[in-house]
Amino acid sequence: MGTFLEVTTNKIDAIAKTIASHGVEFDDIKTQEINLSEGGLSFDTHRQVSSGEYLALKLVFQEACIGLLLYGKVLYSTANEDGSDSSNVGIQFCRMPESSRMIIARHIIALQSKELQLQGNIDLD
Repeated sequence: MGTFLEVTTNKIDAIAKTIASHGVEFDDIKTQEINLSEGGLSFDTHRQVSSGEYLALKLVFQEACIGLLLYGKVLYSTANEDGSDSSNVGIQFCRMPESSRMIIARHIIALQSKELQLQGNIDLD
């Protein structure tokens, strides 16, 4: 019975991902590395932002076909020392729904687990 439920769940997930990604061209989405936590994120940008400013943020987790629209307050914006005109911005999420926090937490745990597997430090089988 457990195997049947697992196979059924995998099929439902595959169908849901197909439906969710239908009509979405991920190649057209600008991707960027970020440092993500449940409380906020940091990233590099060429856009001028000031501490205390509020931003609307769209996070798309491509592998899971999940997108979140969140709001955050800029905690800091510091110029990068690499000679570019970019700066590193730190954002604290504001009024984030619990469901969004849980999605972010699951995403972080999945990435950490995947990273450990790739390092060969753990065998999840």
